[in-house]
Amino acid sequence: MGILGGLSEAEARIAELEAELALARAHILDIAAHATPFGDIPGEPGWIGQYLLTAGALHRALGTLGHSMASCGAEARVAALEAERAQAAPVLAAAEAYVDYGLGRPVDVASVVALQSHWEALKDAVAAWRAAREG
Repeated sequence: MGILGGLSEAEARIAELEAELALARAHILDIAAHATPFGDIPGEPGWIGQYLLTAGALHRALGTLGHSMASCGAEARVAALEAERAQAAPVLAAAEAYVDYGLGRPVDVASVVALQSHWEALKDAVAAWRAAREG
């Protein structure tokens, strides 16, 4: 390979590196644009000590580098918990009616009917709770 061939390869590599540098700079600016100042440095009022960063800006930058972060799954977990809470709401209402009934408090007929209709679910929920505590 002659000197000119080596120079053209070097120039091509320099052009690649300049493009990578420009992309990295764009990602850093994207992260900075989406950063929210959060908290001063202790003893240094007015100096930002922390920033809240958006996951999107970080994921875009990491994706460009060929890396990825584990999904936190927070949204899916919140949705699952909300569904579980919605499913448990009638059982909880029935349990509260049962406690009220046992304590001699006034209980409406609908609560007693709810208690009867959710009795098996209530027993299963208590059994699962006990198993989780013991296991």
